[in-house]
Amino acid sequence: MEARSALKKLFRVVAATALVASTLVFGGPNQALAASFTVNSTGDASDASAGNGSCDTGGTNSQGASECTLRAAIQEANALAGADTVAFNMPATEPGHSGGVWTIAPSTELGRPDDTVTIDGTSQPGYTSSPIVRLDGNATTGVDGLRLMSGANSSQVSGLMITRFDSDGIRVESGVDGVV
Repeated sequence: MEARSALKKLFRVVAATALVASTLVFGGPNQALAASFTVNSTGDASDASAGNGSCDTGGTNSQGASECTLRAAIQEANALAGADTVAFNMPATEPGHSGGVWTIAPSTELGRPDDTVTIDGTSQPGYTSSPIVRLDGNATTGVDGLRLMSGANSSQVSGLMITRFDSDGIRVESGVDGVV
């Protein structure tokens, strides 16, 4: 009987230790893990399965890699809870590349970030002090370049050149604090 009692105590200690360790490693039940998505295409396709944690349009970029567009990265960031990062690593063989600048020309409004997100144009290889990733609104009518919604507190947008949108290049909804 004494051995059985000691075994039960040992089991409880092991179970409690495992629970504490998993909470520290994976976060509590309400804590979302941050995700990072790397845009590797100047294309404008949507994500094939938003919310699965993988930025992938189902197509390929100019190098034959699974394509991650800015639109798809924003869709993934919106579908997942927690602060996310959108970085850039587009090859020079992309059709939107010319003169050292990568131009992303959405055909419609991009998704509206509604959770904390960092969109970092300075991550594009070759960036020194001037933006080399352009978000060009010439193909759109009456839309904002980027629109940070009410849940996008503490968001950051940096290192982008935003041009030719009929409305705002970046629109920040009231109540949103962030750095542009």
